[in-house]
Order: sequence, then structure tokens, then C-alpha cells
Amino acid sequence: MPNRESYKSNDRVIDNEDPRYKCCLPCCDCHVTSCAKGWSIVNIFCGSIAIIIVIILLASKVPLSVLDPESQETNSTFFKTISTISIYTEIIEIAIVTITSALVLYGIYKIIPKALLPALVVTLVFFIIGIFFDGVEIAKILTNKNSLLIIPLVLVFLLGCYITFLFIRMYYRSYQYLKEVEDRKNNAVYPI
Repeated sequence: MPNRESYKSNDRVIDNEDPRYKCCLPCCDCHVTSCAKGWSIVNIFCGSIAIIIVIILLASKVPLSVLDPESQETNSTFFKTISTISIYTEIIEIAIVTITSALVLYGIYKIIPKALLPALVVTLVFFIIGIFFDGVEIAKILTNKNSLLIIPLVLVFLLGCYITFLFIRMYYRSYQYLKEVEDRKNNAVYPI
């Protein structure tokens, strides 16, 4: 359901129906801040569950390598090391994404655009890190002579790149909207 509230300045109203502030994700046609709030709630929920599972595994003294069964099958020390680093990177990523998602909710609720910047930066940085580790996974598949899996894997990788781009764009549009609202509320923007 779109947010119909308008913010007024001295002579201009910020229109929530402006196409610039429509969500760019193909799954919805709502306001960009509503979409950012919704995805932040999903990230916080899923991240919290993942963190609880990791805490339970650590408390049970189960090695985290259980999470990656492929590391058990590979004979190469390099791939086992990268796999272990990948698991710890994912755990850290989940914690950081959960925190930045909470900042997105806080920033939208309090109209603080700068609170969305960590989500933008973290999404971009983890995207770059993910490219490296996905490249290692593709190399692992190529060394195991599973060339039939390479085409679906590349397609999934490209789909992931596209979805990440949409999320970065959603957070940036939310930032722009909140910045405009904040400027209007502070009367920092004057008509020409």
C-alpha cells in the first residue's frame, strides 16, 4: 500500500506518487521507502535466525565446516581454506547486513537519510566480495570437470548481480527521497 502522506515546504509539495520514488523492484509497485522498510524487515528476520543458528552450532561445538559439505569432498588445501574463509565471511556479512537493515528502518522512521548510507556501502562491498568467492566456486566446478553446471551457475550469478543492482538502486532512491524530505522540513531548499 503506497504512502500517501505528502510533505510540504513553503510553496512546493513532495509528491509521493512521483515516478522517481516508485520502487524499482519488479515484485512491487509501492513507494521506495515502503519497499526499503519491507526488505529491511525481511533482512533483520532472516539474519536473526541465521545468527541464532550459528550461535547454537558454536554452543554445540559443531565445526562450522559442516555448513559447507563441499569442503569435505575437495582434496585441495587452497579450496578448503577459501571455503572456511567464505563461511566466516558469510557469518560476518549476515551480522553486518542485519545491523545496516536496522539502520535503514531507523533512518526511514526518523527521516535521517545518512542512516541509509551504510546499507548502500555494505551492499556494494559485499557484492564485490561475493564476486571473488563466486569466482572461486566457479573455478572449483571447472576443476571437478562439471562443465554442465557452469551455464546455470553463471546465469544464477548474473541474476544475483541484477538483483543486487536493484537493491542498491532502491536504497539510493530511498536516500534521495529522505534527503529531499529532510531538506524541505529544514527549509534548506528554496524555490528558484
